[in-house]
Amino acid sequence: MRFTVIVLLAALVGLYGCKADQASAKSDEDGARAALEKIDAIKMPALGAGTQEDYQRAYYEAWKQKAPLVIAFAKAHPDHLRTPALMNEYWQSLMSTDMTARDCDNAIKEIEQETQGTTNAMVRRHGAFWETYYAGYRDRNDPKLILKHADDFANQYPDDTRAAALYSLVTASENIDDATQATVYHKLVDDYPQTPEGKYAQTIVRLLPSLNKRFDFAFKDFTTGKRITTDSLKGKVVVVDFWATWCNPCIAELPHMKDVYKKYKSKGVQFIGVSFDRPEEQGGRADLQKFLKEYDVEWPQFYMNDDTDLASKHGIETIPTVFILDKNGVVRSVDGYRVLERTLDDLLAGKPR
Repeated sequence: MRFTVIVLLAALVGLYGCKADQASAKSDEDGARAALEKIDAIKMPALGAGTQEDYQRAYYEAWKQKAPLVIAFAKAHPDHLRTPALMNEYWQSLMSTDMTARDCDNAIKEIEQETQGTTNAMVRRHGAFWETYYAGYRDRNDPKLILKHADDFANQYPDDTRAAALYSLVTASENIDDATQATVYHKLVDDYPQTPEGKYAQTIVRLLPSLNKRFDFAFKDFTTGKRITTDSLKGKVVVVDFWATWCNPCIAELPHMKDVYKKYKSKGVQFIGVSFDRPEEQGGRADLQKFLKEYDVEWPQFYMNDDTDLASKHGIETIPTVFILDKNGVVRSVDGYRVLERTLDDLLAGKPR
C-alpha cells in the first residue's frame, strides 16, 4: 500500500512537473515572440531613399531605438535561432567611417562583454569577427598589425569567408608596401576566390605588374583633337580612368569622380578617360560623344577603339579601373577607386608610396 502511494505521488509530481516545464517553455516562447515583434516594428531605411546623409541619419536613429531591445533579447534568449543574426547586425551598426581609435576600443570592449559567457557558439563567432574588424580599423595605419589580426581570425575560424573582408582592410592601409599588398591580394585570390573581395583581387593581381612602372600614352583628345602624351603632362599627378558609357558601375561613380576632379584640378592633377566604348561602326563613337555632352565631362578622353594596345599592355580586362600616376608618369596605384583622394594628397605632397 505504501509503495503504491509513493508511486502515485511520484507520477503526480512528474505529471505536474512536466506541465510546469511546458508552461515555462510556452511563457519563454511568448516572451521571445513579443520581444521580436517590438524589434521588427522598428523599420530600417531603404537604400537609395534620399541622399547618403539622409540614409545614414535614419539608419543610426533606427539603431538607437533597436539596440537596447536587441541586447535585452540576446540576454533573455541566448539560444534563440534569431539571436546570432540580430547581434551580428547590431555589432555591424557600430561601424562608421569616422571612427576614432577610442571608438574602436569601446566597440571591442562592448562586444567582449556581450559575448562573455554566452552559450551560443555562433554569437561568439560573430563577436570574434567584429572584434577583429574593429581592431583592424583601429590599426589601419599599420598593415602588418592588421594582417596579424586577420590571420588570427582566419586560423580560429578557417571556414569563415568573412576573413576576406579583414584581409581587404590590409590592402586599404595607406602605409602598405608593394610586397605586402601583392601577398594579401594573392591570398585573397587563392583562399577566398568566391567572395567579393577575392573576385576584386583577381582583377587587381593582373594589374600589379604595372606598379612603379612608367605609363606611356599618346593620343588625340576625343573632344578637342589636342595631342596628349605622358611627357606633355609631366609635373602633374594623373588619374587614368578606364571606363565606358555602357558600364553601370562607371556611371554610378561619375558624380564622385567629377567632385574629385573639381577639388584637385587646380592643385596639379589631370584626369584622363580611356573609353572602352564600342567600335565606331557599332555606334560607339556617337555614344561617347553624346554621353560626354550630356554629363558635362570636362577631362580629355581617349577613345580606345582607336588603339586597344594600351589596355592589353597593362592587363586591364574589367572596368571601372583607375590608375594614378605620379608627376613623372610612374604608376603609383592600380586601385584608384578605393584610395583616390588619399593617394592624390600623398603624391601632391611628395610622399613616397
